[in-house]
Amino acid sequence: MEELSRTKDSVDSRATFVIGIPGVILSVFVGVFISFWTSQQIPGLARTDPFLVFTALLLTIGVVVSLLGAVAIGLSILTPKSFDLGMELGDAYQVAHDPTFDTPGLKEASLRALISSFTGNLPTYYRNVFRYNIASLLVVVSLTYASEFVGIVILTSNETGPMLRIAISWVALAFSGLVLLVALHRLWRNWKSTEGRISEERRRLERLKDFIRRADQGSDDAE
Repeated sequence: MEELSRTKDSVDSRATFVIGIPGVILSVFVGVFISFWTSQQIPGLARTDPFLVFTALLLTIGVVVSLLGAVAIGLSILTPKSFDLGMELGDAYQVAHDPTFDTPGLKEASLRALISSFTGNLPTYYRNVFRYNIASLLVVVSLTYASEFVGIVILTSNETGPMLRIAISWVALAFSGLVLLVALHRLWRNWKSTEGRISEERRRLERLKDFIRRADQGSDDAE
């Protein structure tokens, strides 16, 4: 149980780090976004190179949505729906002083009390790890899109031909789509792995409950 608490703290620390990264990315790239979209060349670009402006708009939306999603998922990791820390130590101490309970009985009762904790804590931990992986992927996607946006800004500041701008816009869109597909593939694999671990823990828990039920029935028959 102590080890599980430490691993939860580790995931919380990484989630806090993930929440802070979007602020760093915004502080680095916000000037580029504002200077581009508030510049006087946007109306002219919209008439001469609408596809380039459309690509820049998609990248901007992708960066904003990815960063907001990373922050929201990081906050959900820090505020899980349930995380049981086990039995109440005060109540356990009072029961331990009861002369009607022997040491083996106390050990067995303590283990049974921890079953409900592990039932909820392990799936919560696995899901938090999965959420952390999602947030990390979103941060990588946002950083990639922001870098592409900077490339488009540099492109518009130079005297380049319209055909070259269209070609670079298509390359940027294709690369953005490839990054998104890779992220979705990693997300799907992580989800399958997480569900497999949760299912395995549930099967182990059911086997343990069956063993306890058979042990209780054997004790009742012996009495």
